[in-house]
Amino acid sequence: MVRLIGVGLLLAALGIGVPTVTGGPAVAAGPASVTVAAPPLAQQTPSDEPGPSGEPAPPTGPVKYYRVQLSFNGEPEFLFAIAERFLGDGNRAVEIFELNEGRLQPDGNRLTDPAVISPNWILQVPEDAEGEGVEFGALPTVAAPPAGGPQVGSPSASTAPTTDARQEDSGGLPVLPVTLAAVVLLLAAGVGFWWWRRTRVPAAAGRSAGAAATSSGGSAAGGDDARPAAGGVLGRLRQRRPAAPADTRYLDIAAGWTVDRALRVLASGCAHTNRAVPHVYGVSLDDEQITLRLSVADPHPVVPWTAGESGRVWTAPLRATQELPLLPGIPPPCPRLVTLGTCDGRRELVNLGEAGGLVSVGGDRAAARALVLAWAAELSASPWADGVQVVIGGVREAATNGRILSVGTPREALVEVDAALTQAPKTVGVLFLASAPSGQEATWVQDLVAQPHAPWVVVVLGQSRQDRWRFTVSRDGQLDTGVLGMTVYAAAAATTRPVQT
Repeated sequence: MVRLIGVGLLLAALGIGVPTVTGGPAVAAGPASVTVAAPPLAQQTPSDEPGPSGEPAPPTGPVKYYRVQLSFNGEPEFLFAIAERFLGDGNRAVEIFELNEGRLQPDGNRLTDPAVISPNWILQVPEDAEGEGVEFGALPTVAAPPAGGPQVGSPSASTAPTTDARQEDSGGLPVLPVTLAAVVLLLAAGVGFWWWRRTRVPAAAGRSAGAAATSSGGSAAGGDDARPAAGGVLGRLRQRRPAAPADTRYLDIAAGWTVDRALRVLASGCAHTNRAVPHVYGVSLDDEQITLRLSVADPHPVVPWTAGESGRVWTAPLRATQELPLLPGIPPPCPRLVTLGTCDGRRELVNLGEAGGLVSVGGDRAAARALVLAWAAELSASPWADGVQVVIGGVREAATNGRILSVGTPREALVEVDAALTQAPKTVGVLFLASAPSGQEATWVQDLVAQPHAPWVVVVLGQSRQDRWRFTVSRDGQLDTGVLGMTVYAAAAATTRPVQT
């Protein structure tokens, strides 16, 4: 600390003394003025003050960041590819998005869509990012231009007197003191930043078990399983993140973005070739590829998809779907996609919009209810479901939010859907009912699902004689998909742990 204060005093002395040096004989000072330039933007230390509404506060210390390039290996840059290159896992794109969401970028835009970034944007990356192009230091910030007042460089903005222009005849340089002062200020900022980083970032030798034991909230208790408190900028960001609601615990946000972008690439390819988007009833995802199951066979896929099983299945490498560009304004082609569960390491999803009739979820009552509530939560949070309205009737555990309307009985839910269709006939939604309808309500449901283009899908708890798709789930989460021909493990529906054999 004493050395740091000494360096600060030394730099302050240099900064005060240099401007008094003159380059020639003393002459009378005239009324002229000069402009002192501010240090470059990248050298300024971000403040602790929060940014504009919706913009994250800039980090208070040095961080790792990356400047988005026009292309990498001939391909446009995307968050998924950046995460894969610097973090070793494309699914960690969600972390980069959370670190930069809403931050003002050099072109005046902000990161609001994880599928859209632009060249020259400056993205903060997690602390463990490594690779060519990753920089370390104060995160460059973008400041809005001043709303009014004198501009830097104008005579009215400058008040410091200088020597008269006649000094040039005597061999003096009137701008020399100002130039030296600016150089010293830049050197002072650089040395100060170097000293601050040296004292801020711990050396590798200092990361020992003893240091971990004395960290905030840490103790020797806990043994090898004890985890040190999160530290640094990334740790503070993680501590500020709100806990996920209980009913969305099983949703995989990173995989959701991956699926959404792959489907938008599909729609973009079809639009580019003037083709209709194929009817997709199922999506299967693993670490390497994504597979689409089509309701109507099509042996002629668009790039980057390849056809199989006589055109009933389209498959594409996951990386290709994350790197191909999207056409602007392309809506998601499967807005009512929900997760069934996992099978042989793959995530299986089904498009409820392709049911063409009633969907029933039977089996264990508690497990079926848990699965239906998980679907409702997924439709209210998934990137592909933007604009989908969810109405739930008679399920006590359901909660209302911006995209979910929960009412007391199935009849009330049907009334709400009828009102929504009256006000906006093109409304797309999913109606969840606590029991299979009967009597007049059954007629209403049949009329609803029989409408052209099926704007509303109806899912009921319990079996129904009118269902087109029938799912049966057990207490341990085993989900039989009936005519879809697969059995998956639905973690969201499991009320007991599966028995290990």
